[in-house]
Amino acid sequence: LLSLVLHALTESMPLGFSDHGHSHVHDGYLWAIVIHKVPITIALASLMVGLSVSRGQKVLFLLIFALAAPAGILISPLISGGANEQLVLANIMGVAGGIILHVSTTILLEASENHRFNLYKMMVILVGFSLAILSS
Repeated sequence: LLSLVLHALTESMPLGFSDHGHSHVHDGYLWAIVIHKVPITIALASLMVGLSVSRGQKVLFLLIFALAAPAGILISPLISGGANEQLVLANIMGVAGGIILHVSTTILLEASENHRFNLYKMMVILVGFSLAILSS
């Protein structure tokens, strides 16, 4: 939950910066976040059901997760503090990307029985990283 909240908080921060007349970019990014949150929320709720979390805790945890993105939007202007917005934005996006890479690779690698190292999974991750580097 903490990793998901940190990711939601950081990935929404760019929406709190001034858009300098490029609101269509913000609109697309906003919808990407909204669509991105649906499967994450389903996975989080399913995990809590599987772990027999009480109803009150489920509501509390989902509420915390739901409020993380709006909180990120609200605090982003405070973080920039008048500094170079592009530099701050790049750093925030780096943190958001790093968190989701950490969460996703941990889930992928930890899915095997007894958490054994799986060469095939590692190769898939390396191919993914390579494609990301080649596309930039």
